[in-house]
Amino acid sequence: MKTITSPVKRFPGTVDLPDYLDWSQLETWQAKFEEIKPDATVAQASRLQAEAVIGVVQAWRLEGIPATPAQLPGSVAGVKLLGWLIGEISSLIADDSPDGIPNASGPASGAG
Repeated sequence: MKTITSPVKRFPGTVDLPDYLDWSQLETWQAKFEEIKPDATVAQASRLQAEAVIGVVQAWRLEGIPATPAQLPGSVAGVKLLGWLIGEISSLIADDSPDGIPNASGPASGAG
């Protein structure tokens, strides 16, 4: 588990992320982002992104956010929080191996 500290002044505190996304989490994460239509409003896109984030965060300890949020605030600070969390979770996916390809040296790739 990885505990990270919020850089968003409106929502101080920490959240816990998994060390990696399991296949189910990754599938849900990708599906939520694929649901975002090209003509989606900021609110529509943010709602789907928030659902993806909520599905990954293991524990919430942020001032002003419930311990088990159904959604994140629809505000400028909420968008900043969302952007930060998307970046942190994306790094869990991309940083799985030195070349940025998850499990690139694992048995399925033929390199192991």
